[in-house]
Amino acid sequence: MTEPTKGQALWRGATRRCARCGERKLFHRWVTMVERCPRCGHHYERGDGFWLGSIMINMAFTFATFLVVFVGGMVVTWPDTPWTALLILTLTLNLLFPILFHPFSRTLWVGMEMAARPLEPAEAIDAAAYGTGEWSIAGLESETPADG
Repeated sequence: MTEPTKGQALWRGATRRCARCGERKLFHRWVTMVERCPRCGHHYERGDGFWLGSIMINMAFTFATFLVVFVGGMVVTWPDTPWTALLILTLTLNLLFPILFHPFSRTLWVGMEMAARPLEPAEAIDAAAYGTGEWSIAGLESETPADG
């Protein structure tokens, strides 16, 4: 049982997977995330205000998408830009994109957090108490050398 590299944690986060073990079943519904990974037991909310980073990521991606579509629409249709249609398109995009991107922003934030600040020993032990298989307390105990 090895902890993920920074690249693995980021890639797993970007693909809606647990940054620690790669588990995919992290959401009950599109916007409802589990508190702990069902496989490795990792508790995602590592402190007060933890999800503010996820909200910031979602806002940044929404704004970037808006800019690309708005400026792209202007460039493609210039000089006869259909302002009303472009406004309706970008407003609709700004309403839908944050909802559609929400689960990705959450797991991406978890991946970024894990890459920047790996689990402390107490967090790993806590996660192992809830994990299954190689990610459980039994898995940790099997890696400890025997006295002798």
